[in-house]
Amino acid sequence: MGGPAVIHFSRKQDAQQTCGAQQAGRTSLVLQPRSLLVFKDLAYTQYLHSIDEVDADHLGNNIVNLHMHPELALGSMLPRGPERVSLTVRRVEKVVKSLLRLKNS
Repeated sequence: MGGPAVIHFSRKQDAQQTCGAQQAGRTSLVLQPRSLLVFKDLAYTQYLHSIDEVDADHLGNNIVNLHMHPELALGSMLPRGPERVSLTVRRVEKVVKSLLRLKNS
């Protein structure tokens, strides 16, 4: 990441009920430049993750790792950097055989 950002996690069912509106119950993390976030299991299957398209993130009570960043103050704004690079690596089951079966049906 070229600059800091805040990533949000919300339960899939909560997100569907609010139709994409900002959720009060979401949990968030500060991501610092050159950081790596790895998540799996329930965090991957039961939660949606997003990074808001904003110029600065509000540092609210929902940020669970704010204590790890003493230079950041609760209630302040965290300006974004000029760019962000996201790389996603996922393990997925092989789908070629499934597609061929559907095609031949």
